[in-house]
Amino acid sequence: MREVACIAYADLCRLFRADGSLIPVHELGEDIRAAVASYETEGGRTKIKFWNKIDALDKAMRHLALFELDNRQQGKNLAIQINLVDAKR
Repeated sequence: MREVACIAYADLCRLFRADGSLIPVHELGEDIRAAVASYETEGGRTKIKFWNKIDALDKAMRHLALFELDNRQQGKNLAIQINLVDAKR
């Protein structure tokens, strides 16, 4: 679930310095690296692709049984506890 959280909370801005220059991949934080599916550099251009955020959110919601069908399968007295975690850990 930690990897799913990294993808769900990934922020494109964390790939850049304040001056707008791209941070080299080896300097990126572990949490943002977990959200990057591919990183290619060719001819002075860099192409970065993230893992699908919607898929990550879908997996998290299924894990927490937050979909109606999942809730019905759990029974009438479903209690859910949600603990927010810092994706940086």
